Amino acid sequence: MMEPILKINNLYVNYHSYWYIYKVLDNVSIQLTKGEKIGVIGESGAGKTTLLKSILKNTPQDRIINGSIIYKGSIDLLKISETEINKIRRSEIGMIF
Repeated sequence: MMEPILKINNLYVNYHSYWYIYKVLDNVSIQLTKGEKIGVIGESGAGKTTLLKSILKNTPQDRIINGSIIYKGSIDLLKISETEINKIRRSEIGMIF
């Protein structure tokens, strides 16, 4: 079996309002190998955009409660610098709405 190119492990993302904490993503795990394609579908407010923004590190870090997003086997996209993620965004990972 091929090594996953993208592996999301136990991702939890919350949004905070003045009175409430909204659990947007709750224990999401996805594995994608090279050459595979994935479509994310669901009703409005289900967390699709939050999931994809989390992969691109385009979600405020205080909203990501737990989890890891491992790219190419060793790069944790949630822990790399803004400069490093910008290089990956420009040339390797994209999002189409």
